This record gives sequence, structure tokens and C-alpha cells, in this order.
Amino acid sequence: MLKRNAEKRAEGRCGRWLLLLLAVLFAAAGFAPEARAEVPAFVQKGFTVYAYTWQKGSLKVYKDSSGKEVREEIEGDNVRFGINGYEGRAFHVTYTLGGKSRKGWIPMKRIQTSLKTEKKDALLRYATLAYRRPSGDVLGTIPAYTDVDILGKKSGWYQVSYLYKKRHYIAWITETSYKSGIRVFDGSEERLMAEGVYTIRINKNRALSLAVQNSALTTASTGKSSSQRFEFRFAGENCYQILHNGTNLALTAEKNEEGKYTGDVILSELSAREDIDQIWQLIRVRDHYFLKNKGTGQYLTVGKPFSTKAYKSSRTQRFRIVMVGKNTSHWQVFSQYDSRWAALKYGKTNTMAASACGVFSSVNAVYALNGQFMDPVVVADYAVKTGYRVEGSGTDYRFVQAAANHFGKTYGYAFAGSTMSLSKLKSHLQSGGTAVVYVPHHYIAVSEYKDGKYLVLDPYATDARATSPFGCWVSGSRFQSGTLMAQNFLLLKATN
Repeated sequence: MLKRNAEKRAEGRCGRWLLLLLAVLFAAAGFAPEARAEVPAFVQKGFTVYAYTWQKGSLKVYKDSSGKEVREEIEGDNVRFGINGYEGRAFHVTYTLGGKSRKGWIPMKRIQTSLKTEKKDALLRYATLAYRRPSGDVLGTIPAYTDVDILGKKSGWYQVSYLYKKRHYIAWITETSYKSGIRVFDGSEERLMAEGVYTIRINKNRALSLAVQNSALTTASTGKSSSQRFEFRFAGENCYQILHNGTNLALTAEKNEEGKYTGDVILSELSAREDIDQIWQLIRVRDHYFLKNKGTGQYLTVGKPFSTKAYKSSRTQRFRIVMVGKNTSHWQVFSQYDSRWAALKYGKTNTMAASACGVFSSVNAVYALNGQFMDPVVVADYAVKTGYRVEGSGTDYRFVQAAANHFGKTYGYAFAGSTMSLSKLKSHLQSGGTAVVYVPHHYIAVSEYKDGKYLVLDPYATDARATSPFGCWVSGSRFQSGTLMAQNFLLLKATN
């Protein structure tokens, strides 16, 4: 991922003229200086990347990164360069000519057409031809489910970098391949739990939950009081800031005047997400969570006062986190062809990417219901072991109910029956439920109804179904014919 470091601007007229003069001098001498922030991430990571020049013809190789002195001039059409590093606007490369290995520096612009990444990263859904340059010179095939970085676009071609057989490459794919076979990630990270407002129930006594009174932490009988509501804000790597929803004060590991932790947990003004005293890592164990403070490395513990203590697996350190209402703002589509699990076997005859739509639709429906993330690999394993995986086909529709019976207590949901009635689906969604829907040869999730349309979460979005990998709104008529014709609405509801 590219690091965007802002360029420094000279203050005052003298500074601006000095920069302009330096730029002219550098341009005359060799490579013009530009911000290092534009250097692609694949070079910054420190491994060798193999590439060809994207323009045919002669190429000057320089002795150093300044571009002042030419080492040699070569015909670079079929020369493969190993990019080992960079300095300024030049790549340090190794290459072979006449059977001898050589080193030198070449301008970045001869390898990478654009130093401003169009997209962050993506996943190939299908095996895709890779080309040395945008001219039809085939390099090889990039396997299906390969992660790629999108580096730029030129005249119907996209430049990508990727890992293949433990080597990193830069190559080109056609615009047709890009449009039909690429899933661009939206930057969202895997989250154990969605952002939103929750109650934090105490496992030692589930009739009690965390509450706030007079700006201090306390406990109260579990109910609907605003004093018991806390907002979870995602801070990366399954860590969150936890704010009291009434005061917007954050759970914080307290420090004394000397900057040492006291062991107490207090409420304090919200600070930057880099403040580890206010960052809590969620650790799930079956149906409960531990909350580990990043500053102290210890776990939230119920007491008077609340504190952080070493892990003891005590019920005073176990919490049930229950969403208030429905997860309508931070739903996410977990995809079959995500590289974390796409190539894993689903049974004996196929992969998760090809056949696990029933599994992922259940995962998506629960996440949209109450913000709880079910691991697709665990859920798929259950389907295989219990015989709901239909080899050579997909998943038996009865799996949705069976999974709810098996996982429901842990993730706070239950099966609420099935229907063929669109009006009943609408009523169910409006009352806080979600649904898994069986359509021709496929499963999808439906999570919301608004303004005459339904929110479809398709784990394997395709042009044929006219669905999006990030969710899309469709009219009710779409469920009555065609590729989204509903054959069964399998309803889910929250239980906590």
C-alpha cells in the first residue's frame, strides 16, 4: 500500500525560487527529483520484483541514481530486470546480457507507467493472461485467486504487480480481464465485530451489564437504559475504542502523574486512535469476549473500581457484547473469492470460491443482523461434517437452519422460519431480521428494506446477476424472475 507523505513546501518567495532552480538543474543533469511517496509499495518492501520495460526500444542504463553518467545503452525489448531497490526517481536493477549478470540504474518511468496507484489492491477471480507490456507479448498466466496491486492504466491495459511461485512480478492485463475478473478491495479490514452501539454484559452475572453513572464506570441491571450503551469504533487488527454512548467518554487505562499505569480503568476524553491507553483488543472465546488493553497488555476486569489485570480466564474478565438494534450501517460482504479462503477445499470436489455460497450467505446475514462475524472456514467445516455439503453441487438449504441451531447461541441469532412471500420478507426485515435467499443455483443474503428496495449481499457477485461485491439495492420484482428469482426466503433473527 502506498505511503502518502506530503511534500514540503518552501515558505516565502526565496524558498520557492530556490526549489525551482534546483528542479531545473536536476532535470538538466539526469532524473528530475520527485516525492519518494510516489514510489510503489512493492519496491519499498525490500524483495526483488521482476519486470520488463513497458516501452520497446533502446534503453540507457546509468551508473548511479542521479542519471548523470550512462553505463551502457541496450535493446531492452526482451530483457528481464530484477528491481532491487530505488533512489530518487530511479530503480536499481540486475539483468543478464550475453550470459553475464549486470547491475545499474534505470528511470522508473520505463518500468512503471504511472507512479500514482489507481486502486490499492484486488483479487483475480479467474486465471488471467499476463503480458510483458501492453502489446500482446505474453508473459504467462496468473492463477485464479491471486492478490494483485493495481499500478496504473494505459490504453485498454492495466499494470499489476503480484506474487507467483515465490517471485514478485510486474505485468499487464487487458481491460477486458480487469472488468470481468477483478474484485477490487474497498480497504475494509476483517473485523471480529462490526462498528456500532452495544451493551457489554458481564458473564459472571448476565443480569448485569457495564454502565456509567456520574461519569464513572459501574454495573446495572441489563435493560434499555442509555447509561448501558457503548459505541465501538474500529481501530484496526480487531482493536476498538469504546465510548460511552451518553457522554462520549472513552474507556481508558488510567495513568498517574508520573505516566505509570495505576491499574484502574476510567472514562476520559476521546483521544487519537494511536493512544494505546484507549485501544482494546477483542478476543472471542465461544460466546464471550475478553477485552485486552493495548497499553497495559492486561484484561478488563469487573470490580470496584474497574481495572486491568493479568489473564485469569475468570468470569470477571468475560463479557457478552450485544448490539443495540440492527447492523444497518456497517454491514459487509464477505466474499467466496477472498484469497484468505477462496482456494480452500469445501468438501472433496470443489473449493470455497466455487461452492460455498450457502456458507457465506449465512455469514453475511448474521453480520448484517447483529455485527457478529462467524469464521467462514469454521462454518464450512460444520457443513461438511454434518452432510449439508452436497458434493458436486453446493449446500443443502436445510443447512441454514442447522447452522443457526449449532452456532446461534454463540453468535446471538436463531432461525425464524422460511417463506415464499415477499411481503413477509419485507415485514421480517423491517422488524429487525435478515434472510438467506436461495436463487437459481446460488445463495445470497438480504439484509434491509428501504424505499421500495432490498439490500442484497451477494458473496459471489457477477454481471449475470447484476450484483455488486459490496452490496446493492434491488427492487422486489427482481426476486420474481430471472437470475435472482427467489425459491425460498430463510429468515434469521437476533436473540440477545
